[in-house]
Amino acid sequence: MSDAKHIVVGGGLVGLATATLLARQGKAATLVEAAPECGGLLRSVRDQRDLHYDYGTHIPCLTGEAELDQILYGPADELGRNWHRIHKVVPMARHGGSWNQGGSLLDAHVLPRDIYERGVKELLARKEPVGRDIDLASFLNNSIGPTFAEELVGPVLQKLYGRRAEELVPTSSIFYFGLNRVTILDRVRTNELRKDPVFAAKLACHTLDDYYQWDGNRQIDAYLYPKGGRGCGYWVDCLVEQARSAGVEILTASRIESMTLDGDAITQVQVLGEDNPRQPAHVFWSAPPALARRALGHAIAPPSTTFLTTSLYHLSFDRDLLMDRPEYVWNWEPHHKVFRATLYPNLDPDSPQPRLTAEVLSQPGQDALPQDQDVLGELQQIGVVAEGTRILSSSRHVLKNTFPVPDRTYLEESAAHVQALEGIGNLRLVGRYAGRKWLQNE
Repeated sequence: MSDAKHIVVGGGLVGLATATLLARQGKAATLVEAAPECGGLLRSVRDQRDLHYDYGTHIPCLTGEAELDQILYGPADELGRNWHRIHKVVPMARHGGSWNQGGSLLDAHVLPRDIYERGVKELLARKEPVGRDIDLASFLNNSIGPTFAEELVGPVLQKLYGRRAEELVPTSSIFYFGLNRVTILDRVRTNELRKDPVFAAKLACHTLDDYYQWDGNRQIDAYLYPKGGRGCGYWVDCLVEQARSAGVEILTASRIESMTLDGDAITQVQVLGEDNPRQPAHVFWSAPPALARRALGHAIAPPSTTFLTTSLYHLSFDRDLLMDRPEYVWNWEPHHKVFRATLYPNLDPDSPQPRLTAEVLSQPGQDALPQDQDVLGELQQIGVVAEGTRILSSSRHVLKNTFPVPDRTYLEESAAHVQALEGIGNLRLVGRYAGRKWLQNE
C-alpha cells in the first residue's frame, strides 16, 4: 500500500464500501466509527428465542456496477450461496380500510365518490411541471390538486411528521414515502397518461409490473436478502471482514476530535485517544456534515431541525402471518401509530418463524408510546396478524434522531453545512449526508 493515509469517517454501508475500495486501490485507509460496532441501522438483533430482527426494512439491491457489487455482495458466481435473490419486491399499502395492491402509494378510490371525482378533475387539469423550490402545500396543490392534497396526503403527513403541508418542503424524504403520487382512474387510462412526464410524476401505477417496466432502477432479480436466518446484520459482518482482509484499519468507539485546515486542505486529524495527529491525504466523511464542521472548529448554532424518534417493535407470534406475499407493508391509516412492518418469513424462507418488526414514529421527547398489545391490535385490524394470535417474544428498540422533519429549517441547515465544507480540497462528503441522494440504490 502507498504511504498516503486516507481517513473514512462513519462505519455504515457507505463508509465500509469506501474504505474497502480505497484499500483495493493500494491506498492505506483507516475507518473511524463512533459506535462500538460498525453497521449503523444495518445491524440485526436477536430476541430470547434467538430469532433475528433488523432495524427496520432493509432490502439490499444490486447496483449494476460490477466492482461495487463485488465489494457489497461478494463474487457474482457466489451470490446464490449467501443471498436470497428476490424476483420483485412487493410492497403494499393499507389506507382507507383496504390494501393498494399496486405498491406503497395512496389510492384515491378510497375517498367518497364526490370527493374522488372532484380530486380527479383537479389533478387532470394540472398539466404543467411543478418545481420543488416552494412549500409542500403549494407543490401538492399545483401537482395533484387541493382536494387530494388535503384529503389523501394531509392526514398521512400528520401521522408521520405531526405537521401540515404548509410547514414542510418537497424533499427526497417526502418522496421516499411516496406522498407525491396517487392512484386514480383505471390501469389503461393511467398508463396512457403516464406517457406524459408531468403525469408520470404524480400518478401511481396500478400494478407492480407496470411500475417495474417504467422505473429502470427497479431491476428484476436485483434485490437480495441474506440466507440462513441471519438478517441484514450478516451483511455488515461480511463488509467488516472484507474491509479488514483488504487491509483497512477499523477504529470503533472512536471519533474525530479535531481537524486542522491549512489553506484549502486538511493537514492534521486528531483521533480520540491517539497521542499524535494523523496527516491525511484525503478524508471521506459519511457522518453528518455538522460533525465535520465542529471538528474544524466552526462556530455552529444548536440545530433547529427536528429529528423524529423511531420505535421498533420486534414481535414473534404463535400463528403464521396472514400475508405471504409482501416483504413489507406500509400502514397509512391515520388513526394507527404503526406506519411500516417488515414481514421476515416473506424475506427469508430459511427462517419461517412468524414474526415482524413494526415501526412507529414519534416526536422527540414523546413518552406516550404504544404497548406491544396496542401494536398487535393494529396489525390485526389491517389483516397482517390473525385475531386470537398471541405474542411469544418481544423486544423494543428506540432510535433517536432518525427521520428529519422536512421543513424549511432542515433544508437550509443541511445546505449550509454542505456548502461550508465544499471548498476543502481533500474532504469529500459521501453517502446520504452528502445531501444529494437518499436511497441506497441511488
